[in-house]
Amino acid sequence: MTYRVAILRQAQKELGGPVIGRGTQLTAHAATVLWNGDMPPADSKYWQEIDSVLESQSRYVRSDADFKSTCEQEQAAFAQNLPRLRQVIEDWQRALEERGFSITPKCEPDGAFFEFRKRGYYGRGGVASWHHPLGGLIAGQLDPRGSGSAVVYSNEPSLNVFLGTRFDPEQLHAMLRDELKRFVDPGNLIVSPRQYAELTGSRLRADKLADLKREFERLDRLDDRQRAGREFESLVGELLALEALAPSGSFRVPGEQMDNSFVLDGVTYLVEAKWEIEPLPQAELLVFKGKIEGKSPFTRGVFIAVNGISEAAAEAMRSGKTTPFFVLERAHLEAVLANQVGLIEQLRDARRSLDQTGSIIAPLPATA
Repeated sequence: MTYRVAILRQAQKELGGPVIGRGTQLTAHAATVLWNGDMPPADSKYWQEIDSVLESQSRYVRSDADFKSTCEQEQAAFAQNLPRLRQVIEDWQRALEERGFSITPKCEPDGAFFEFRKRGYYGRGGVASWHHPLGGLIAGQLDPRGSGSAVVYSNEPSLNVFLGTRFDPEQLHAMLRDELKRFVDPGNLIVSPRQYAELTGSRLRADKLADLKREFERLDRLDDRQRAGREFESLVGELLALEALAPSGSFRVPGEQMDNSFVLDGVTYLVEAKWEIEPLPQAELLVFKGKIEGKSPFTRGVFIAVNGISEAAAEAMRSGKTTPFFVLERAHLEAVLANQVGLIEQLRDARRSLDQTGSIIAPLPATA
């Protein structure tokens, strides 16, 4: 409870009702506190508690002599670490300058400083040596909005990177890697709100594709192929949703079960997703064709067969009547999940190929 709330409640109790609009009726004690910035009176319980805490903690406060001794030990160890520390800084300076960064380096016996900036980004990144309040010499993160060697560090010593007695070059490399990632985050780029939305949307899409790719690889290793097939249907739905294709999810109509459907360029597509061990026979394709033909004359379909369809099935479908669907296979999916080609682009290319050539097997993207 804040001090203001406590005083208001005390005043409310004394007045027998709300204090809003009744400031002139407050008790002298309550009014003094409220009208003077909530400063607790010198003899209040608040100050008694503060004094008690300070006294109980005073024995843990390090003396100036103890702190100075620790700092001297750390500084001596730091001087011995300079050759390895300089190598780390030189490696990062070279890599960043190749990428157009401006670098301000320093690595001398009295301290280290490594600042990087780049046009188009806010503030700065980097590290600087700094004595932790406990005395250890650490690499503090340069305050992006600060100047000079102002740093940000953790109060918990073990969460910092040490440059003195516990120096580990690999830990410093890791810290600089994290610093650079933080610096190039879209939130640090000088852009308009619209451009920021585009950037973050693109990054989120790439992250989601990476998740789906890992899920696809997990299903590929799964021994229970029936389970893999069921979970693959869910993966296809997530992929359609990621591209804002308004997937319906699985649904039933009298006598039929559909894995999914979506809308592209104003046309509804029914989806069949199968992950069988062998290429699918013609019979599977004829069943799907019948489902599509039983709907609107404008309805089309996508048959996703991870392990493809048999050559006989492909030939039979090509030589028959017009086919209202096309087939995507493993290579098509892997190209989409690897972010080599967009799913919508892949679907449009497949539809155009079907209309122009009659082939139900979608053409492979140029990167596949």
